[in-house]
Amino acid sequence: MSNEENKTGLKKGTKIILGLLFVILIAGGVYGLKLYKVYFAPNVTGNEKYLYVRTGYNIDDLFKEIKLKDMLTDIGSFSEASRQNAACTLFKTRTL
Repeated sequence: MSNEENKTGLKKGTKIILGLLFVILIAGGVYGLKLYKVYFAPNVTGNEKYLYVRTGYNIDDLFKEIKLKDMLTDIGSFSEASRQNAACTLFKTRTL
């Protein structure tokens, strides 16, 4: 390598590191957007104001009712968030 090439551009190792950081940044942004859509973005359509959950309903009956009334824009994100919330509540203990 001549001195002219070294002065005008970045070194090869620096270019690789910057490229990897850029790829990691993009991947983190895509993952962050997915998390935002599941947990923070509005998911209700506004077709129904209330949902009556009858005694004895299981989770499958609840999802059928929500789909029937077209209450959510993405039922998959709702089920994912509810599973995560259920997993968090399993580890909570009751104190006296």
